[in-house]
Amino acid sequence: MRTLIAITATACLASALLATWLLASVVPDARMASKTVRNEAARQRAFVDEMIERSLALAMFERDYGEVQELLGRYVAAGHFSQAVVLNTQRNVVASLGSKLDLEVGRPAPESALKESRKMALALHTENLGELYARIPASVTARLDGAERQFDLLRLASLLLCVLSWIAALTLAALMVTRR
Repeated sequence: MRTLIAITATACLASALLATWLLASVVPDARMASKTVRNEAARQRAFVDEMIERSLALAMFERDYGEVQELLGRYVAAGHFSQAVVLNTQRNVVASLGSKLDLEVGRPAPESALKESRKMALALHTENLGELYARIPASVTARLDGAERQFDLLRLASLLLCVLSWIAALTLAALMVTRR
């Protein structure tokens, strides 16, 4: 019986040490790696946004509104936006895609169509050519936020495992000492 308790206490101590290592080393390293990936994704998103702004601004500069509509179609199809509206400097709709609202080209866009959208200026050098209002698909932001929640759960589970392992190891060690 005493040998069984000693083996169990040793196993609990090893589990406690492993749980402590996970909590102190692996989880923070994984979280840091996740932040690095998130920062890289944000950097790449900013680069893509800049390229989108430039291509739309160039089409706006050339007053090629068909090209503006075609570019929007490509960006929505590629998943960069779930919906997008391009306005000229008079705030009239030049192009829109993915919107459930009935937007007419050449008419002002209602503010309700622009709510909850990210605004991006369309300019070449210092000349303002209009604005792009775009909604990023919920799946993109939800995946990043979901990963953060998963790390919080992992850290909590590691902490719980660590505490329970140490309690079991110390309880069995105390039991061994009192049985002598």
